[in-house]
Amino acid sequence: KMIDFVIENNQLTCSPLKDFSAGNIPEMHDLIVQKLLKSEQWELLVLDCTNVTALSSIGVNLMIGLFKMSKSMDKEFKISNCNESILKVLKLFKFDRQFSIE
Repeated sequence: KMIDFVIENNQLTCSPLKDFSAGNIPEMHDLIVQKLLKSEQWELLVLDCTNVTALSSIGVNLMIGLFKMSKSMDKEFKISNCNESILKVLKLFKFDRQFSIE
């Protein structure tokens, strides 16, 4: 299993169970997009990074793509449970000005 999904209180939480490596990202992207399109009971997409230890450029692209997709659907986007090194990368790119990061 690559991702856990939980829908609760208008929030769709995606929790990747594996790291954002180049080999995992295409499948993760497809799984999340399918879930977004199938599920209508969400207003906020949360990417829970508890199990993500490192962030490559392809991982950053995944995050940007999910943010843009959420925005295009008039939904909110948030990233949660990032470790310090991921937080530094996200703030370096000023993503914290685009969406909520915890």
